[in-house]
Amino acid sequence: EVRDQARARGLLASDVPIEPVAAAAFPATAPRPACSVLATERIEAALGSRLPPWQDGVARHLDRVREGRNGS
Repeated sequence: EVRDQARARGLLASDVPIEPVAAAAFPATAPRPACSVLATERIEAALGSRLPPWQDGVARHLDRVREGRNGS
């Protein structure tokens, strides 16, 4: 998704290969669950509001990167 959005904005000239990497390749000081998919239900319940999809944040960030490259 990130690669596709970057390519759509002209930030990548070609298809960049993405290789899967096991989480064990990046040891962390804090223990991490085997599956650490971002779950938002608890924070949404606490806030009483739904969070936007993560793809929206990626799009906003890539738009800022593109603007910076264009000198805007």
